Amino acid sequence: MEGSSTQGHEHSESPAHEEETTKKEEEELMAKAQRLMEKITASSDNPNPTLLHALASLLEIQESLFLQDNGYSTSNAHSARASHNIGRLGNLLRENDDFFELISSKFFSESRYSTSVQAAAARLLLSCSLTWIYPHVFEEPIVENIKNWVMDETARFSGEDRNSSHEVGNY
Repeated sequence: MEGSSTQGHEHSESPAHEEETTKKEEEELMAKAQRLMEKITASSDNPNPTLLHALASLLEIQESLFLQDNGYSTSNAHSARASHNIGRLGNLLRENDDFFELISSKFFSESRYSTSVQAAAARLLLSCSLTWIYPHVFEEPIVENIKNWVMDETARFSGEDRNSSHEVGNY
C-alpha cells in the first residue's frame, strides 16, 4: 500500500494556499505578457509575428477561461472582465503607450511591415478589444489601409472563386 498515507489528502489544499497559487499564476501570466511586449517593442523595426501571435494566444485563452467562468453571459460582462485576467492583460497592453502605438498604428500604417506582421497585429488588437470600455478609433490612413486590404482580398478571392467553382461542392 505504497502512497496510501496521502490518499484523500491530494485535493485538500487550504483556501489560502489555493489563493496564493492563483495569485502566483496571475503574476506569471502578466510577467510573460510583459516580456513578449518588451521583445516586440525592442524589435519594432523588424518584429517577429510569432511573438504577436503568442501574445494574442494568451489573451484568447484568458477570454475563453473568462467565458467558461461566467457561463458565456454577456450581462455585466465588461465589469466582470475587468477583474479577470483578460481585463488585466487588456489593461497591460493599453497602458503601455509605446507598445499600443505599435500594434494599433505603426504596424498598420507603414508599408514596410509584412502582411504576416499586420495580420498578427490585427489578431492581437481583436483579442484585446473586448476588454476596452470604449472602442479603439483608428486614424484615417489606417482605416483606408484596412479597407484596401479587404477590397484587394475580396477581388483576389472572387477571381479564385471563378477558377475553382467546381470545388464548392466539396465543402
